[in-house]
Amino acid sequence: MPDTSGVMILRVYFSSRLIIISTEAAAIHEPNTNARPPVVPAAIMGPMNEKLVPCMQSNPVPMKPKRRHCTKVAMPEAMSAIETR
Repeated sequence: MPDTSGVMILRVYFSSRLIIISTEAAAIHEPNTNARPPVVPAAIMGPMNEKLVPCMQSNPVPMKPKRRHCTKVAMPEAMSAIETR
């Protein structure tokens, strides 16, 4: 990589940023909530829908989709005549 002035400026910038990041004390962030957290977190959610059933209980074996548009197709008379011979 050729050492041009732009590359040298970026190297100095990034090396100085790394030194600052690694030597400074970590910033302490405080949560911006006014109230205390709930004793029971699920109480906030409210009641769950009782009709929802896990997949394994409701349908353990995957079912293939039924092709309803192909099940009742009128058979041409020529085909029925060939099959009866």
